[in-house]
This record gives sequence, C-alpha cells and structure tokens, in this order.
Amino acid sequence: ILPLLEKYGMTAVFSVVGDYIEMEENEKERNVNYSYLNWEEIDYLNKTGLVEIGNHTSSLHSDNGRRGACIMNGENADEYQAMLKADIGGLQRKLKENSGVEPIIFTYPYGFFCKESVPVLKELGFKATFICSERANYISRNENTLYGLNRYNRPYGINTADFMDKVLTEK
Repeated sequence: ILPLLEKYGMTAVFSVVGDYIEMEENEKERNVNYSYLNWEEIDYLNKTGLVEIGNHTSSLHSDNGRRGACIMNGENADEYQAMLKADIGGLQRKLKENSGVEPIIFTYPYGFFCKESVPVLKELGFKATFICSERANYISRNENTLYGLNRYNRPYGINTADFMDKVLTEK
C-alpha cells in the first residue's frame, strides 16, 4: 500500500495486534494472501510519515470469552482496568521497544466499545479511538468526540472496488 499512499499523497492508519506481530515474527514463510506486519516493517512504515501505527490490543482480538476489549458481566472495575492496562500497555511497551512507535490511536477489536475503557485509554495516552459503526464522523472542538470514532470495516471476501463503491454511495 505504501506506493499507493505516495502516488496519491495520502496517509493511513494501521492498527496492529500484538499476538499477530509475534505470530508473523515466528513464521518461516510469509502468506502473500494474509500476512501480518513484523517489528521491522512497523518501524519502517512509521518512519515514512505516511502511516500512523495504532494499537489494536495485544491479545483481545481473539476468542477469549470477552467481547473484544469490553468489560465482562460480573467483572469488577478494578479487575477490568488491570486487565486492560496489562494488555494494551504491554503492546505499547513492545511497540516502543521494538519499533520506536508510541501509538496515540486505539482501535477496538471488532468495534466493541464500552464506556469503562475510556478512562484507561486516556490514562495510557490515547488521543482517539475507533469503533466499527459504519457512518460518518462529526468532529467538534470537544476532544471527547475523538473517542469512539466510526470506521468502515472491510469484511473478508469483498474486493476493494466493491467496498469503496459501497462506502461512497452510502448516505
């Protein structure tokens, strides 16, 4: 995608999942159909100035009994905050150590959002978050409008042209 960003003078956000980075680091052969970024690539992309790296959790983008990064029924606030700080903060540390990246954007796994996460994310230094509601964003001067930004999530099996047609024709 980097040549396209350069060609069209655009930028992008890549939100990375820590477990997927580790998986890619351990792969002997890359899958050209679905590979993940490794630490070296994250560092390179970050240095181009065309790609901003976001945090997409270390291990909450998997089937772990919870809905993404949301609080679970019966989980108290202290337990939830400790879990979230450990997971997201752990990826923040790894990104800094391995690639010199300090994300200020957080992307909720599967777009599942809960209000209990916002104070933790602010404490960890995030300035904006993304959910998966597919609609336009309306930004004001209130910084809180940057928490829970909508995004279009391209599902598996739809090509880019069809996806962009869908997004651009929605009202």
